[in-house]
Amino acid sequence: MGEMNTLDLLYTNYFNQLVRTKNSPVFVEKTILDDMTDLIREHILSHTKEIRKHIEGYQDRKVASRMTWDKEHYRKLSQEKLEALTTFENKVRDTSPQLFIEKDFSKTNSDIDLYYTLPKSSLREKYNELWEKVKNKDK
Repeated sequence: MGEMNTLDLLYTNYFNQLVRTKNSPVFVEKTILDDMTDLIREHILSHTKEIRKHIEGYQDRKVASRMTWDKEHYRKLSQEKLEALTTFENKVRDTSPQLFIEKDFSKTNSDIDLYYTLPKSSLREKYNELWEKVKNKDK
């Protein structure tokens, strides 16, 4: 079996805590779930921060270049990418801990996906399927 990446480890801990919170919905369990969610958020947002730096650096290089014919074109492209990235970051920040497992944050659903790669968990979908079974078991 291959080595687990950081995001897989975070989702493993998150899923375990999600089940514990369902079985014992006390304050301390919910607090730990919030902390697990924050760790995943931080991991994903650290990658978006690097992408943001790259986009801004690309814009600066293109606008400063004497070879650039249309500097406004590069400013506009970079601005559109930065706006899409900001929208994605807000989506990551605003997703509640109970719904976090259902969302695939490895894609921004924008042009950014054509140029940059966000971390992907190979286990998130499996944990989501298991969570649906656990969540609906009592119904």
